[in-house]
Amino acid sequence: MTPREAPGGTAPRARHIGWLNRIGLWTLFWRDLLRDLEIWKITIAAPALQAVLFALIFQLALGGASLTMGGLDFAAFLVPGLVAFVALERGFESTAYMMVYDKLEGMITDVIGAPLTPAELVTGFAIMAAVSALITGFATWLALLPFLAAAPAAPGTLLVFAFGGGLMMGLVGLAGGLWADKWDHISGVQSFVVIPVIYMSGVFFSLDRLPAQLRVIAELNPVYYVIDGVRYGLSGSAEADPQTGLAVTAAVVAALWLLCWRLLATGYKLKP
Repeated sequence: MTPREAPGGTAPRARHIGWLNRIGLWTLFWRDLLRDLEIWKITIAAPALQAVLFALIFQLALGGASLTMGGLDFAAFLVPGLVAFVALERGFESTAYMMVYDKLEGMITDVIGAPLTPAELVTGFAIMAAVSALITGFATWLALLPFLAAAPAAPGTLLVFAFGGGLMMGLVGLAGGLWADKWDHISGVQSFVVIPVIYMSGVFFSLDRLPAQLRVIAELNPVYYVIDGVRYGLSGSAEADPQTGLAVTAAVVAALWLLCWRLLATGYKLKP
């Protein structure tokens, strides 16, 4: 069979992809990010509103009383925690619910059938989750400015930890979405694992309020270092060494990336 001629009169040639399918990776990233942005009322506005309601509730509960937490005024302590919370939750949801939806609707075959390696698929999903987390976190920070009208103390550190936390939870969501067979499964993971882990990582309280035994357990939670790093980026104050937090975050992201790569490479719950 003679190949169809290109518009210029020459036979078409196969595109050389090389060691990285940049066009495919960008397409995957942009496809799923647009899906998030298309429902911005759910993915951006709703988490920001939730954070504002939390801030209002705590303000009313305090009744104007002065309270310090972790060496900071409570508002300065709370706002970074809320920003980190919504960003981390969005990172999880962006990959978890997308994966479950694509599996149930039979659309996942379009993704795994694309000329993308498992490594490129994992990377595309993770970066999309991190960018989605950054967008939602930024919108939440803007919404919380009436409670803490201050510029970030360390913008670079804030960006690194927010992006790293988005990668971490995006990979958790990807693994959870691959494991889940229906919506109830992934909702259970979010309700009984993800949210409790985030809440107990210092969103609303400093770890020095915990008994010594519980504090040791809390310090083993990598999400704690992400929240503490975001708090350092916004307020300039942290309980843990930011460099230690960055190392822990990077190590956990690498381990989760390898796990997701293995799941996709073996077709875990993707092949009949």
